[in-house]
Amino acid sequence: MNEKEEINVRMMLHHAYNDYHYRTEEKEVVNEEDRTLFHENGLWLINNLITDSVMKAEFYREIGEIDTARSILDSVTVEDEFLKGIVTEIKDRLEVNNCKVFKIQTT
Repeated sequence: MNEKEEINVRMMLHHAYNDYHYRTEEKEVVNEEDRTLFHENGLWLINNLITDSVMKAEFYREIGEIDTARSILDSVTVEDEFLKGIVTEIKDRLEVNNCKVFKIQTT
């Protein structure tokens, strides 16, 4: 598998985990093996793919590294109003240790 293929598979895994555990009406209990895989995969994506600070913070939040996510957001300045709204949504979830994926409102 080449690097591009690995990135695609890892992103699909990330999305599938979020879809399965958080986007359905029936909430599935996350077992430790799945949580560990999601965490390790998230770290790999952060270290090998994601360059945007806000996106890094969001991935850290999703994998449960709340303090790291908060630290990143505290050190970033966002000028774009739409992106400021996303940062606010992330920070609100960090305050209550919420790691669940959320839908970004575009309107």
